[in-house]
Amino acid sequence: MKYIFSYIRLAIILFVLFVLYLFNNHPVSLVLLILGFAIPLLSVGLFLLFGRKFKASVSFRQTILNRNANGKLYLKIENLTLYPHSALTVRFRIINSLGAGDYVHKISFYVGPYSDEEYELPVSFRYCGLYRVELISISSSDLFDLCGFSKPCEGYSEVLVMPGIAELSGSLDNVNGTGSDDDDFTEEHGRGEDRSEIFDIREYAVGDKLQTIHWKLSAKSEQLLVKEFSDLSGEQFQLVVELAYQDNRQMDAFYDLLWTAASYFCKNLMKFSICYIDTKDSLRRIPIRAEEDIVSVIMQLYYEKPSKEDNLSVRRVIDTDSGMKNSYLISNRTYGRNDGMTSICTNRNLARMYRMN
Repeated sequence: MKYIFSYIRLAIILFVLFVLYLFNNHPVSLVLLILGFAIPLLSVGLFLLFGRKFKASVSFRQTILNRNANGKLYLKIENLTLYPHSALTVRFRIINSLGAGDYVHKISFYVGPYSDEEYELPVSFRYCGLYRVELISISSSDLFDLCGFSKPCEGYSEVLVMPGIAELSGSLDNVNGTGSDDDDFTEEHGRGEDRSEIFDIREYAVGDKLQTIHWKLSAKSEQLLVKEFSDLSGEQFQLVVELAYQDNRQMDAFYDLLWTAASYFCKNLMKFSICYIDTKDSLRRIPIRAEEDIVSVIMQLYYEKPSKEDNLSVRRVIDTDSGMKNSYLISNRTYGRNDGMTSICTNRNLARMYRMN
């Protein structure tokens, strides 16, 4: 059905040329009539011989994007023969981490003989997560659209869309271990057990982090003074994440909360780990010492599948792990004190952080 109109159009052209030749019996009309037959036949023959020999690829030039930032997707076609393609069409889909948002697109190219063409497609992603672009098929026809083909095409590219800072309801200051500018300190903990303990004050030196400056004493002495903390050999707490989001909005809220909390703890020089249950139902614990570690964990979590169980899947593992003490949970599910949870803060009422009692 697709090519019927092309055949009808060619038949009309040949009929007109034939009638013209019958009326004037001129050699030029005969030449035009012969060419009208020969050229389409030659085009079809060359297309059947060489038309399938090309390469298609898709790629993001960036591996990481911020949410709502402008990125670029590149589709490239390489023609390996002398046959030109006037309307070579590539079909591809874009899938996010949840497998939702399966959008199918079509892009048409003109590709000359022994050449390549690249199409630049601007993209922007509303939600965070892992986005994968997959080639589906590629199709083309001869120059006169008399015959053609469509075949599956392989190739993919991925881009990671990072979360942002959330406006939380509640305070992260309630998490044990956060530093304080108060001048009074207690001896309830031994040296090295609490990151908020200050054991020395000295003058600021090049390379010291701004978070370690003791602003109150600096204001009194009119020079920058730095707080020296104990060198902790262990971690202060574990930040447990439960992958329980069901849609893009919940996923956004979850990762925004995780990014905000983990970045806050890093800036306050707190030692902690991010823990989660992987696809093999095993507990993974990743130490966090800098924001680069948080990015690495989030990238790993994007490849994990969210749990659809109603009960607290991470709690089953944590209860049997003696090393999991002083833990906090980030989840999309709602828990209460009867579940052994105390709410710390929430993000848009879609993701929550709890102290695990």
